[in-house]
Amino acid sequence: MLERWVLIMLLGMVFSHIITPASGAEAAESGAQDWKLQYGQPAEEWDEALPIGNGHMGAMVFGGADHERIQFNEDTLWAGQPQSYQNLGASDYLPELRQLLYDGKQDEAHDLAMEHFMSDPLRQSSYQPFGDLYFDFPGHDAPEAYHRWLDLETALAGVRYEVDGVIYEREVFATYPDKVIVMRLTADTPGALDFTVRFDSPHEAHDQVALDSETLALRGRVTHSHENETPSLLRFEAQLRAHSVSGTVTVTDTGLEVQDADEVVLVLAAATSYNNYHDISGDPAAKCAAILEGVADASYATLKQRHLEDYQALYGRVSVDLGVTEAATLDTGLRVAQFKDGD
Repeated sequence: MLERWVLIMLLGMVFSHIITPASGAEAAESGAQDWKLQYGQPAEEWDEALPIGNGHMGAMVFGGADHERIQFNEDTLWAGQPQSYQNLGASDYLPELRQLLYDGKQDEAHDLAMEHFMSDPLRQSSYQPFGDLYFDFPGHDAPEAYHRWLDLETALAGVRYEVDGVIYEREVFATYPDKVIVMRLTADTPGALDFTVRFDSPHEAHDQVALDSETLALRGRVTHSHENETPSLLRFEAQLRAHSVSGTVTVTDTGLEVQDADEVVLVLAAATSYNNYHDISGDPAAKCAAILEGVADASYATLKQRHLEDYQALYGRVSVDLGVTEAATLDTGLRVAQFKDGD
């Protein structure tokens, strides 16, 4: 999964930093949609979800109407622990290895190197997924006018659909200046927004707890390791804070529930006990709390503006105009499928 996630993020960087039709500011003002990935249905597989990231955290947004999943990662969550990979006495075997290679005895050199020369342990510990946010929206199982997108001009992902005459919309982005993932959920009819959200994690040693009346936490420890990997001692925590415009927010150890809201803003912070390459004694709960405290007084508009200014300062450095045709209005998946049959 990591390799696929890295590939998607790299593709996103290629599109967003090299092939750019206008500067970020111009794109934002004009509302241009030339560089928008768009789909008429939610993602079914992980590869179909839309990536966002800020260099500290990344997420895959699936875009389900009645059941949404946002899978997220954090850059310091790895298996293993600080250790030396040095194979003591390895240098003593270097002359013999060289001689075996000079003599054309590659197999013997390989066996000797594996036994006495290579690092101990042999492989580096592996990067780990952090967790998932699972949303449930009661009654949203038959949406109309569904639209899902990732706008490369703004690095905003979103979903929009209609249920019983009410238009629901979600907007998600990962902001580098504030080191959080931000989600805004809205309904165009007052009091029509109801949903629940909970954490989960692929790591067996994890718990979900209510921290206060508006904050839900996921905390745990990495237990996964491959053969020959040192067991991990890394601890992790994510904290999700909700702010509702009207309506009520209830947080328990089973999840976060929103009722009768017009708009809800969710802010996700994540951290681990990693301090540096030889110290993993940090306090992930304190790190998350500090991050959330740093944005406590910032409105959604402020967080979004800081994100756009930061992102578009990079995005707008190069401009390429490849022209626009009517195909730009089609779903991205359909455009890819039709490419083999046309221009």
